[in-house]
Amino acid sequence: MLHRDLTPLNVVVCEGPCLKLGDFGIVRQQSDRRGITARTHNALTAPEDILAGAAPKWQARDDVYQVGQLLGMLLKGDAAVRISTREIRGLPCGDHLKEIVYRCLGERRKRYESADELIDALRNPPAPLKVGKLRSLKGVRLAFTGVLSRHRREAASAAKRAGAIVHGAPSARTTVVVRGRPNPLQAGGRDGGRKLIELKRLREKGHRITLLSETQFWRLVARKPR
Repeated sequence: MLHRDLTPLNVVVCEGPCLKLGDFGIVRQQSDRRGITARTHNALTAPEDILAGAAPKWQARDDVYQVGQLLGMLLKGDAAVRISTREIRGLPCGDHLKEIVYRCLGERRKRYESADELIDALRNPPAPLKVGKLRSLKGVRLAFTGVLSRHRREAASAAKRAGAIVHGAPSARTTVVVRGRPNPLQAGGRDGGRKLIELKRLREKGHRITLLSETQFWRLVARKPR
């Protein structure tokens, strides 16, 4: 079921720790994964790509966007104004919840695809990001994230000389992510940068991606090929 009208006015606060959802006037059944025509929705919390006409079909991930708006408004303490992704890092909550709000409000194809996925994320914080091990960078598909001690262009050139293919950002084809120092502007804290959030999402989908520290990276590129 697609609600399409998840706004503060349609969330009823009941006695005890209980909220109820109301106003099912424009609810529709989603018959396939493509969604339903996005002609009717509430503009207060509707996704920007829906409002702009870039996404003609309303999907479950668009309801998820509205839930993200509700969470952000609740945390910010202002139910009258939409929250932007730039505001997430300043919300008065832990990094886990910031990451969830960012996933809800971020790029459409990277949002939680259903309410079940969102609920699972709320109940189960992601495992801490740990660095792995590699013997060589030859043939790997590599992306950088964070603040590096040397210029990013220098690091990319070194990776290519070591035989790696360099990606601008993690994708389904990426096999290695090199992590520098956390950027203080990251949406979700130390482990909640945009690329790290995407790394976690890809791992959830079954992609095997090795995380390396910058120190490990420079050691690998310094090795002489055998």
